[in-house]
Amino acid sequence: MKITQYIILAFAIIFSLSSCEDVIELDLKDTDPRIVIDASLDASNEILTVIITESNDFYNNDAPVKVSDASVTLKAENGTDTSVPVNADGIYVIDNYQIVPGDEYILEVLIGDVLYTASTIAPNLVPLMAVDTNRIEPAFGGDVFYQTLLNWIDTPGEENYYRVRGLLNDETPVGPYALYNDRGLDGQVFFRPLMERVLLGDKMEFQLISIDRETHDYFLEIAAVQSQGFGGSTPFNPKGNFDNNALGYFGIKWTSSITIQF
Repeated sequence: MKITQYIILAFAIIFSLSSCEDVIELDLKDTDPRIVIDASLDASNEILTVIITESNDFYNNDAPVKVSDASVTLKAENGTDTSVPVNADGIYVIDNYQIVPGDEYILEVLIGDVLYTASTIAPNLVPLMAVDTNRIEPAFGGDVFYQTLLNWIDTPGEENYYRVRGLLNDETPVGPYALYNDRGLDGQVFFRPLMERVLLGDKMEFQLISIDRETHDYFLEIAAVQSQGFGGSTPFNPKGNFDNNALGYFGIKWTSSITIQF
């Protein structure tokens, strides 16, 4: 049986309060409804958002069932346990939560008598250093546009994982789901494109998001599912870092940004 589950990233809820974020829609194949947990700890804004739903049948046009009776706990390496209260239907939030880069954090979600657990190591913030712009005037007419290149310096001596993202005119996410890591590039300067065409008059916020390995690997799985679609010979669910057969992930991120008016 095919089922559809909207994997709505915890990013979406965080940024819906302050700007905008893309929502990923996945067509998944499975036999039974499963718990889906999307949990993101935004270290820059000190907010943890946990979204809990159940997958539903492919032919069911209703939104995924929201789970609002879970017990959610965030455990820090220093021994501190923090209860995460329900903030809205199926959404659990805490704010003013400061993380320590390099420390391990564990998220526990108890639903009925089943405990779902995920852990990750908090990354360090890597700042976005500059955005190079190249003005292009088409030889045979047309709108002037800009090509852009994001620059940052990888932190040497540690594994680093990144996502590059843009926000057009304060509201529209742009560009591919660009993921990078520093394997073989430890400590080097990164130059990465975001968008081939930014038009004159546009306002762009360029974001370098430092993420943990679990988030990086989960989004790679999402990209694989999306590229394969229903035409693939071996459809699969993206593998996250929760145990007990739950879908979704728990990750930590920092965001560094530069805004340019073209």
